[in-house]
Amino acid sequence: MFDYNSRRWKKKRKEILRRDGYLCQLCKRYGKQTEAVTVHHIKHADEYPELAFSDDNLVSLCNACHNKQHPEKAGSTKNTNPPHPTRLPGRKRIEVVYVGARGRNQTTRCRSSSQQHTNPSTG
Repeated sequence: MFDYNSRRWKKKRKEILRRDGYLCQLCKRYGKQTEAVTVHHIKHADEYPELAFSDDNLVSLCNACHNKQHPEKAGSTKNTNPPHPTRLPGRKRIEVVYVGARGRNQTTRCRSSSQQHTNPSTG
């Protein structure tokens, strides 16, 4: 089990928060500025101890985004299957592409098409 109370981790956590400007990097992708309070291991420290202190494996997140990265810790029995692509009448289609295994270490990428989609029921 990774020691989140070690002096080395506390120092590394401060370095990463400072590097990321104390902003959640997932929120920042979507133009929001949310204070980051957690440093997240992209590849879990228990499974990849050699990456536990690697800057490339660490990212600053707000609590909400960190919780989204760990659905297994939510204690919920809800369906964790990925959502379907969203189509709204008169809006761009958003396609969600999942890369990697479902669950842990899952990367989500979103891309929108430049075509306008209309609702077939309205013509």
